Amino acid sequence: MENVWVDQCRVFQEAHGETNSDFNNLLYIKTNERRGGFVRSIHMTNFAARPIKGGVLSIETDVLYQWRRLLPTYQRRLTPIEGVHVSDVKVGAAGFRVNITAEREAPVRDVTLTRIAIDGAAGPRSTMLPVFQTVRGASQSPR
Repeated sequence: MENVWVDQCRVFQEAHGETNSDFNNLLYIKTNERRGGFVRSIHMTNFAARPIKGGVLSIETDVLYQWRRLLPTYQRRLTPIEGVHVSDVKVGAAGFRVNITAEREAPVRDVTLTRIAIDGAAGPRSTMLPVFQTVRGASQSPR
């Protein structure tokens, strides 16, 4: 997957007359060691959302769910991820800000976060485990 542009989106959900979001992450990129391929040049700009359960950005490269125990991995084909750019995002609240997990052999590269405002987020300022390179930006709006 490459050259994806998502611009000017609003994520709002009303339930029973009150704000209630079951929405997880605004941008979620997932893959596993059995997929291969690549993810590059992903751009998300001008987003607004009410409170979300997850975060503004989550990248996971070890997503196998129940298949991890059911089927062995015969050939590892890691997916390189690079060039993920998120800017001008406003979120009512979030469970976390950023989560990036990757394999040591294929770190996530060139991630930028610019003008990210979250009214309230749980956990540390940013969560990036265990491997990432060139991650810049991310701020929290004052409470």
